[in-house]
Amino acid sequence: MKKIIRDDLEKEIDKDRLSFTTSKDEHIHYLIEKITEELTELKESDYEDVREYADVFQVLYSLAKLKGIDKVDIENSVVAKHVIRGTFQKGLLLNI
Repeated sequence: MKKIIRDDLEKEIDKDRLSFTTSKDEHIHYLIEKITEELTELKESDYEDVREYADVFQVLYSLAKLKGIDKVDIENSVVAKHVIRGTFQKGLLLNI
């Protein structure tokens, strides 16, 4: 079993326990698994641990970069959507 880890951990772990993804598709696969793991950890913190939010954002930014989407473009889209559609702050629900 393998899981993707932060790049700088390469310095702390025996080389025989490490490998690298061999394709973009494989890298994306492991990032998608990681986002699920990080969202679970955020939930387990009762959504109160800022470090877990940081982990979620970091994985999403890494995934976006692999897909050719820049962090600045994401942030600009957040602002644009806020201006055009608002946010999720009020708790507005749609009956479906």
